[in-house]
Amino acid sequence: MKQIINSKNIKANTKFPYLVLKVKGSTAFPHNPGFLVMHWHNDLQLILVDKDTVTINLLGYQAIKLQQNQAIFINKDIAHQVLPSDQASYHSFIFPDYFLKFYLTSPAQNLISNFLSATNLDYLVFDNQSNWQNKILSILKELEQLENNKSEATYSYEVLTQLCRIFLLLQKNIQPSHMKGLDKTNYKRIRIFLTYIHSHYQEKISLANLAQEAHVSKSECLRCFHSLLNMTPYNYLLDFRLNKAADLLKNSDMTVSAIAHKVGFNQVSHFGVLFKKKTGFSPLKYRHL
Repeated sequence: MKQIINSKNIKANTKFPYLVLKVKGSTAFPHNPGFLVMHWHNDLQLILVDKDTVTINLLGYQAIKLQQNQAIFINKDIAHQVLPSDQASYHSFIFPDYFLKFYLTSPAQNLISNFLSATNLDYLVFDNQSNWQNKILSILKELEQLENNKSEATYSYEVLTQLCRIFLLLQKNIQPSHMKGLDKTNYKRIRIFLTYIHSHYQEKISLANLAQEAHVSKSECLRCFHSLLNMTPYNYLLDFRLNKAADLLKNSDMTVSAIAHKVGFNQVSHFGVLFKKKTGFSPLKYRHL
């Protein structure tokens, strides 16, 4: 079932909101259940593949396969999904862009903001094809090693220094205006639509409700969904409701009828038909799998 979520940095409310995920196969340390589904977040992300192959699906792009010792930068607010092979392992570094801006009114503030806001800088892949990319890969490995010294007093300062080194290399070697990219207007709109659905899925949602949220026409709303998700808003809403129902069937003792109503279905029989069509199982059989 297709689902795109707004993933939250589990360290967002700490003094140093720097999240490093060490992933082996389908298991992440620390535990972060949202990383396997399509998601976006308000932070920047760097991923370094340590072993085997990792597939990156970015909304609107063809899948990218990263091999061992390759890496990728994913800009904030870009919907993506990370799918490692069973034998793969990788490190993911997630952090806010203000880490790179030094201080309020710093010259670096505009430099970083302008660089990251380029309409065509959605992602960058790093391999060993150039000297500067090799340097970035080396810095990412240094960031991996720093995780073994988190108790050191200089840990956070070293992290900030290394991240700034990476983005200095990027700005010296990348010209975003020369790169092919997607129209981010659609990205902004789809986030508005999905955020509304995720907050109101239990209610009756019309196409007019969604269009009004983004101040666009109903036809533009439909076009945006077809362009990025290749589905209608109604089908996305159904998928989202069925995902919620599947989770409740596995993790609660609520009745099927109560679950159907809780996730937005008025008729239990209709819910049962749709659930079986999506999963191949009736709600009761799915609960006891």
